Amino acid sequence: MTGDDIEIYRTHILGDRSGWLAVAYGIDYDPTTRRHREWFDKQYNYPDQWPDYVHDVGQFLDSGTRADCYIAPAIRFTKDRRKGSALLPHTLWVDLDQEPADATLWAALEPLIVRSGTSGHQHGYVPLSEPVDLGTHARLNKTLAERLGGDAKWSDESLLRLPGTLNHKTEPPMPVMIARVGPKVWPVDELAALLGVDLRAVAPGAHTVPAEQVVITAEVPPNPLPFIVSWAIDHPMLKPDGGIERSGSTFKVLAACKKSGLSIGQAWSVVSSYEHAREKESRQPGWLARDFVRIWAKADNPPTTPGQALIMGGTPTNGYVGPNGPLWTPPAMMGGPFVLGAPMQPAALPDCDDEATELDDFLATQDEDYDWLVPNLIERGDRIIVTGEEGKGKSTLMRQVAMRLSSGKHPFLDVKINPIRVLYVDLENSERQTRRKLASLRELAGNEYQRGNLHIKCRPAGVDLVNAQDAEWLRFTVEKCQPDVLIIGPHYKMHDADAADEKSARAVTRVLDRLRTDSGFALLIEAHAPHVVNGEHVIKRPYGPRLWMRWPEFGMYLSPTGKLEHWRGQRDEREWPTALRRGVGIMEWPWVVAEANTKTSTATSIDYPELWQRIRAECEKVGAQLSYRDLATSLNVNYSAIQRCVAQNRDHWQAIGDAAQGRLA
Repeated sequence: MTGDDIEIYRTHILGDRSGWLAVAYGIDYDPTTRRHREWFDKQYNYPDQWPDYVHDVGQFLDSGTRADCYIAPAIRFTKDRRKGSALLPHTLWVDLDQEPADATLWAALEPLIVRSGTSGHQHGYVPLSEPVDLGTHARLNKTLAERLGGDAKWSDESLLRLPGTLNHKTEPPMPVMIARVGPKVWPVDELAALLGVDLRAVAPGAHTVPAEQVVITAEVPPNPLPFIVSWAIDHPMLKPDGGIERSGSTFKVLAACKKSGLSIGQAWSVVSSYEHAREKESRQPGWLARDFVRIWAKADNPPTTPGQALIMGGTPTNGYVGPNGPLWTPPAMMGGPFVLGAPMQPAALPDCDDEATELDDFLATQDEDYDWLVPNLIERGDRIIVTGEEGKGKSTLMRQVAMRLSSGKHPFLDVKINPIRVLYVDLENSERQTRRKLASLRELAGNEYQRGNLHIKCRPAGVDLVNAQDAEWLRFTVEKCQPDVLIIGPHYKMHDADAADEKSARAVTRVLDRLRTDSGFALLIEAHAPHVVNGEHVIKRPYGPRLWMRWPEFGMYLSPTGKLEHWRGQRDEREWPTALRRGVGIMEWPWVVAEANTKTSTATSIDYPELWQRIRAECEKVGAQLSYRDLATSLNVNYSAIQRCVAQNRDHWQAIGDAAQGRLA
């Protein structure tokens, strides 16, 4: 570890403002999957715990651990790394994987340069003469990346490699080192002009400023936030259709701030960084500014926290300083005390593309290929629920799928696949029970199981994902294990309310969807079906509200005899077996495809070589490379079958496109 590089980075990039330092460690990078086998985020109270951080980094490197060390250039005001939680940034940065696209601009910037350890890769840091709000920072940083050909790590929660450490993506590991110091410090206006960013642009339709205005000085909120504020943030209000009620949710957070004793400046900082408030503000500029004081004033006895600034008839200034240095301003603020009632500037809001797409343009867009985890069966991001009667083999099937996927085996067929990282969360069985059940499966997997691919967590008391603490526990577990597939269940033990309560079920699905979107895993849930009454009319859907029927892409019922029946229409054609049978003896897996009924879904009934000949003939007939949608219509074949067939014949498909372009030329 090079201590000089780390201290140079601290001096020029982090500064001395108090807050939270967000870092991450990636352990044992795997070049085949392009992922670290372990990944975990950590926060340090900055600057008090800076020596602890340097010590932890040193321990990783001195121990020989293949640890890649990352750091967020923006200090946080809360103990997390979500977007919008940074203090006023005073540095721009860019992550380049090649030489700068605009060499003249690169030279003019005179940035601090960090060589990231991979040939041709570097980071550039451009200090600002004063902090800027998050919206302005996002516009400047994004433009900087676009001008120089940088990647997408321009938002305030981005992580970059820490200089003075090693890059283990290469063999041997290469140093991450500062290549140029003494960066130029740029006045914000001058840098904006150089980048071609107009910071004074006003939103179309912005409201006029009333004669009498209220000016509030934003204050840094407490860290951590009071529990009731965190709770309000994590539990937004819902509309009858399940959507988010943005106005009500925002003022629920505001009320929690008032009740917990935050000052009006602190409340403004919290509320204006709240994601649902920002979403509504991006659509209705000036909305939050107009209503904030009115809602705050409805409560009795407004607080008079020292340092709070309430100025009637004031005017905005070009900058301001609080008792402890520059104060944090929310993403919607342009700088200076914020004038409530004045128009919020879109230039200070992150870019938001809300435009709807015209029909023909929408249909002309070619979708990306499937991101298969198991070819033709499970795609990254899928939601799958398997139901069945109690004690009839659901949990056994879940454990088998986890074991086979992590061992590079198809869940049902004797087919090898790329090994998959699985997180198995058992909410019903104890560790002792789960250990007994998994032991025999581990023996069946033998040497094909790769250590580190399957992680187990037993919580027989269940979890309450409606509760922020349990939701955070699951998020932390997922981020640490980085699964490709999360298997969890049973579903009724994912919240503490009555199993029939749709509001709680919806909150659970919202947590799972957020995790699934952020982490990119496929989700497999075990669920109980309602009890059979007198042996008649077997109900195959999950027990509880009908939300569980609408939510997943695939829902299947495992009968006691092994029949797999879909209780909801599939959103795509996949090769699910229609029947399983119990394995016989110690050499067979607990569930195997039934020999008497090996037919799978309609996807396997398609003759793909024959379909490809039809696709090629149809394109030759019209002399053009038709869209997937046109082919599906003209050949009367499912869209996904066309997509899958083209993926199997990609080179020939490209040749058809090249030939069509040649004819046009």
